[in-house]
Formats: sequence, structure tokens, C-alpha cells
Amino acid sequence: MKKRGFMLIAALLIAAIMTGATAFAGVQASSELSDYTVEMFADGNGVVAVEFYVAAVGIADEVGVSKIVFQRQNGSSWTNVATYTRSNHSDFVGYNCSFHTGEASYTGQAGQQYRAIVTVFATKSSGTTSRAPNTNTVTA
Repeated sequence: MKKRGFMLIAALLIAAIMTGATAFAGVQASSELSDYTVEMFADGNGVVAVEFYVAAVGIADEVGVSKIVFQRQNGSSWTNVATYTRSNHSDFVGYNCSFHTGEASYTGQAGQQYRAIVTVFATKSSGTTSRAPNTNTVTA
């Protein structure tokens, strides 16, 4: 039995590595947040876009993204270049639903490296759970 469990875990890790799951973040146990994925793409001419998927456990009062912080690589560190919040982007949040998807774009400088920190959340009567994973890095 132990060998079978180990083999299953090993197979799942190999599958995650082979599919390039760098922008996927697993969710710790929560009564509100079930799953999420955040990924960045280069759209050309300096434009980068973040796509997100956020799932709640069952139907949530609110589910989605509260904030996206776009960052540009500056040597060995990262500099915040734009911050988008749900108060300015009503399409970041879904209401009375089990999941929400969306995207946001930023026009930067072609040839520069970008990533984003995306704060995902789900709110139910039991409370709110949020996480803030980084996306993958892309060249604009």
C-alpha cells in the first residue's frame, strides 16, 4: 500500500513538472477556496496579460481576484509597475457562484521581463480565504 501511494505521488509530481505547472498554485485546506490558477502571457508590442481561474468550495458569496500587482524585473529584484484592484475592475469578482475567470493586461516595454502577484479569494458565510501567488515570468 505504501509503495502504491508513493508511486501515485511521484506520477502526479512528474505530470505537474512535464506540463509546466509553474503558474499553478495548490490550495491548502479551506472551507471557502477550492482551487486557483494564475498565468501570464505576452501579447506582443510590450503588452502582457494575466489570466485567472478561482474556484470556491460550493457556491460562494464572492469569488475572484481582489488585486493584481504587475512587476518588472530590475536586475535581481522586481519593481511594482501597476496595481489593479477589484474596486476599479468589477469584472475581477463573481457573485453567488462557484468559480470566476478573467484577465487583465498591462502595457510595458517590449523586451522586458514581467510577472504579477495575483490575490485570489473566496468569501462565504464561514469566512474569507485568500492567497497571493506569483504568475510565471514572460518577456514582453
